[in-house]
Amino acid sequence: MQPVVTAVFPLWGPRTGATTITVGGANFWNMSFAKCRFGDLAIVDAQLLSSTALLCVTPPMLPSTLPL
Repeated sequence: MQPVVTAVFPLWGPRTGATTITVGGANFWNMSFAKCRFGDLAIVDAQLLSSTALLCVTPPMLPSTLPL
């Protein structure tokens, strides 16, 4: 089964980065590595907590609104 994201919290953070984002969903177990993407350029490693949750720390970004 493919991983599915159902929730992201928090939705906002400072542009300086270092905000821990919790990603909720399903089917995260069978991932050999996990990543989070912020906008088109910023990709960071994720910490797999369980089959339904992972954590990512935001990188520093320019002021803007980015899709997660």
